[in-house]
Amino acid sequence: MLKLLLLSLFTWTVQSSRILGIFPTRVSDNVMIGSRLMNELARKGHNVTFITIPDLIPQPNENITYINIDNEWEIGTEINTSFADRTSMGFIRRTAWYFRITYDVTDQLFSDAAFKAFIKSNETFDLVIAEFSANEAILGVAKVFEAPIILVSPTPSSTLMSDMFAAPAPPSYIPNPLTAHTSYMSYFERVNNLICNSFVEQYQYYLALPWQRDLLTRFIDPKLSLNDLIEDISLILLNSHPFVTEAVPLTPNMIEVGGMHITFPKRVPNQAEDFINNAEDGAIYVALDPNLNHFNYLGPDRVAKILEIFGSFKQRFVWNFPEPPKEYDADKVIFVKDVVHGDFIGHNNIIGAVIDGNLFRIMEAVRFGTPIVGVPLFTEQIPNIARTVRDGYGIEVSLKDIDGENMVKALTQIIEDPLYKAYAEAAGLFFADRQVSPINTAVYWVEYVLRHRGARHFQSPGVQMPLYKRRLVDVLILLIVVQLMLFFLFYFIIKHLLRYAINACKRRNVGKYDTLDDSYAENTESSVSG
Repeated sequence: MLKLLLLSLFTWTVQSSRILGIFPTRVSDNVMIGSRLMNELARKGHNVTFITIPDLIPQPNENITYINIDNEWEIGTEINTSFADRTSMGFIRRTAWYFRITYDVTDQLFSDAAFKAFIKSNETFDLVIAEFSANEAILGVAKVFEAPIILVSPTPSSTLMSDMFAAPAPPSYIPNPLTAHTSYMSYFERVNNLICNSFVEQYQYYLALPWQRDLLTRFIDPKLSLNDLIEDISLILLNSHPFVTEAVPLTPNMIEVGGMHITFPKRVPNQAEDFINNAEDGAIYVALDPNLNHFNYLGPDRVAKILEIFGSFKQRFVWNFPEPPKEYDADKVIFVKDVVHGDFIGHNNIIGAVIDGNLFRIMEAVRFGTPIVGVPLFTEQIPNIARTVRDGYGIEVSLKDIDGENMVKALTQIIEDPLYKAYAEAAGLFFADRQVSPINTAVYWVEYVLRHRGARHFQSPGVQMPLYKRRLVDVLILLIVVQLMLFFLFYFIIKHLLRYAINACKRRNVGKYDTLDDSYAENTESSVSG
């Protein structure tokens, strides 16, 4: 009887756990993946509190308590104004931009009045789930509530996080995410990747991590150690899948849940539904980073040229765009905004998609077997599109050619060549064929951590080792010292042997010449006396 009581109490604790979710970045996809997980946990009966940006959640869940953080962050403006500039950023500047953005996001979260009041409240939580994008200071929130923490990364594993989890990241085939390299690098690309990794590692260690420590000191607790907080991470959920991203070495507490945000396609808004269904030759969905104002970047003239291209096809086009232009052919193009991309990409009459290199859009296209025309907007998106081209279901068009002949050719190919559709459907089978769906995988591991009050037993021993030990720097130094000692020992032995040999030869030659001189003198004397 006692065993049954304990078991029922244990089960109840897991099923009604208090969970805090924190997804503060003003990027709709980042909030979407957090919202999907929070909704599923609430559906499972957990008591969920969600700190996020409310206007990025189209349908709030009445079973979730939302802590709304400030809508008008300066960070949003910074992303928009720097968009055009980012397309031409060099590697060093791009690195500085990335770490500055992640710092600013965390700084403004910690400075938000609602957030500051919340962490000073008497709330208690069994688990903290937080978005992670090089914002290590967020780990301090788990310490405030004395709860284990799970991180959710909107990107795959990379060299930017490998040290935190002591995961192997050989630069020979794991590219730095701030470069345009794929896993299949040439010799000079591997050289460049090694140099870039070294630079980012030093930048992160000497600049970015001290910034995060400063946030901990100012807003959470000056006594907290960032290294100790990293050691307390239970696990991380990665937005990756070996087919869509790459197969890379992971530690047991790095869980791949790529596609977790994807749901079964729902009916799209009525006007768009009728427009797509009445397209006799099918329709193409267009989505080029809805977080940015494309009019400011593309300009009205380029938009007009793109619409001209769309009008030259028999197919109809659904364009996810902030504001429609004043003049366009409404029979050929319909504009939508603030929609769920997957509902359109997965529509039965959508035969292709024009998307940027956003990993979320690519996963949606793969899941629903939709061939794509990929337009990478930033350097880090180039490898994503390159993989779709390599696997046969995508065609790349550069941003400068988006309104030109290359776009016409790419659209013609995915419409007329059935191989693109066949490869896309095959990719969808690879992506979907899993023992457990990605969202159920994520929920299982969340509840695993709840059941065991953490999961440090999955942590690599390397996490608790200083970087110099993990990289065997101390061992390498010893080996170098030993080699140098052997070299100098060998050098001195050879030097003394050569000196001894030379001196011996000199002595022998000196003795020989003395004998010859004596002999010559005797002969000379005898000749004179004779």
